[in-house]
Amino acid sequence: MLSKSENSFRSLKPMSDIQRRLGQSKLALCPEKVLNVQERLSAVLKMQSLIRRYLPHLIVGLSISLVMVGAYMAVGFVQSSAPKSTWATNPLTITFAATAGQGSAIDSFTCDPSTTNVILVAHESTVNIALSVGPSSFASCSSTPDTVTLTATCLVPAAQCVGTYQGLVQIRNPANYYGNIPANLKVTIVVT
Repeated sequence: MLSKSENSFRSLKPMSDIQRRLGQSKLALCPEKVLNVQERLSAVLKMQSLIRRYLPHLIVGLSISLVMVGAYMAVGFVQSSAPKSTWATNPLTITFAATAGQGSAIDSFTCDPSTTNVILVAHESTVNIALSVGPSSFASCSSTPDTVTLTATCLVPAAQCVGTYQGLVQIRNPANYYGNIPANLKVTIVVT
């Protein structure tokens, strides 16, 4: 028969490699600690497996994010240096009698910073009225005001032309990729 000390010695389990590396020589005496270490080790191994599995996806996602941030910053810097226009009177109202058939108004605009080769394009909200701008192009636009004449013309008989219409004048710079130079001129056409 074995003595009590020999019996307790036999109940001790041999230390595993993991326990030796962790320096947990007394873990065999306390099963709760063994389970705790095994659970932690299992969690660490699972995490490493997830990282290995998804690392390429994470790298691709991070790369795409960096490219998007770079593109956003590049566009932001270009937009901040893009020219902006200022109209002397905005919105502008053109009022005329339907029997006269047309009316006009004068306005001017400036650009900051200056730019070259600008074109003015007029748009109207209806087929009853034509809105035109003259001159329709300038070699440059700077802090010196450029004066234009806007003309609204009835395209239908006088009785059908009576009403209030909306129009818009855009300044465009076709040489540059940003196209329209803000701000647009809003035109209200009142035909009595």
